[in-house]
Amino acid sequence: MGFLQNATQGWGVTEVTIPDGVTTIEYFAFSWWEDLINIHIPNSVTDIRECAFLGCKNLKSVHIPDGVSHINKNTFSICYNLADVHIPDSVTSIGDYAFCGCENLRNIDIPNSVTTIGNHAFAICYNLTNIHISDNITSIGKEAFSGCASLSNVDIPDSVTSIGEEAFFDCYNLTVSIPENLTNIGKDAFKGCKKVIRRTAPLLPKNTSPDVSQWLCSCGMTNTLKFCPNCGKPKPPTEWTCECGMTNKLNFCPNCGKQKPSAPTVPTPKRNTSKRSQPSVATSQGFIIENSILKRYNTQQGKTAVIIPDGVQIIDSEVFSGHTELTCIVFPDTLKTIGRFAFAGCKNLDKIVIPDSVAKIEASAFAYCGNISLDVPEQLHDIAKDAFQGCKEVIRT
Repeated sequence: MGFLQNATQGWGVTEVTIPDGVTTIEYFAFSWWEDLINIHIPNSVTDIRECAFLGCKNLKSVHIPDGVSHINKNTFSICYNLADVHIPDSVTSIGDYAFCGCENLRNIDIPNSVTTIGNHAFAICYNLTNIHISDNITSIGKEAFSGCASLSNVDIPDSVTSIGEEAFFDCYNLTVSIPENLTNIGKDAFKGCKKVIRRTAPLLPKNTSPDVSQWLCSCGMTNTLKFCPNCGKPKPPTEWTCECGMTNKLNFCPNCGKQKPSAPTVPTPKRNTSKRSQPSVATSQGFIIENSILKRYNTQQGKTAVIIPDGVQIIDSEVFSGHTELTCIVFPDTLKTIGRFAFAGCKNLDKIVIPDSVAKIEASAFAYCGNISLDVPEQLHDIAKDAFQGCKEVIRT
């Protein structure tokens, strides 16, 4: 008995003990077992494959046994209540979306055996407050920790040579320190973060005085880099030139006595605080809609078709994820964006027509909707690479 496959749907099953001797947990083995709380994995397991526990929304803890070398793509994504994870020293990589959407995950210790963290690996882990990054990590993927709003301090080890785009995007409480030799930093990697600090001064040309003092950018970010990682503006010069021609660093000109002119006031862009604000909320037919954003759908007994109300412009992340009862969705012509994992795991959806008004479909929006056939407008190009992963058919119309 080497393989464990998804033979049945685990409705009502809250605890599972996998027998000794099993070596592989197959693709989707426990995916969308929404009642599963506890899983006991024997030490004989060496391979946990993609999406094995995808959408196990009530799973609380996982002890990954020694011998497992990879945490694969989507293995534990959308496990909302997962709070305790043990990663053994045998693991060398954490795959794309591995723990994406694990909202109750608060602490994670990545062992020194791990060398890569994949794209979106810990994205949208809102309550993640502490993370120890392995001293042997060489790359942190795109959006690996994006949306981890509770992170406060992260030290990027000296081993890291690349950080992907938006890796720490919108981690607005985060102070992050990075090594001086790290130059391969993707666009907006730290956008929205509180502070970015170089631990030591970068190498400078001879006869140049190092300057590692913090400076405040006009966008509001404090950091010690030569550019602002939030908006990209270069660090302003510390010297100034007086009208008399003398250049100096004082607040007055020692040649003529004139005061250094005040810097022009630059308005600080307002941070998007929609998650923390309290806009007017309209509820209708099981929907919760805030400011034209569909935030939540409450399951209605016996309802297999959904007509999304006119006026909705954005379907937020994960709104319909795991709603296996749904077979039909009708979108309004006002819709512009379909968010991450919005319909992930809706495996009984049949044919969906995306309206021409849609301009963006985000990551894994329709992932693993196995039977679905989608009509996508020809002019729609802003589509995440894995938006339709695991779907039956995608047609351009």
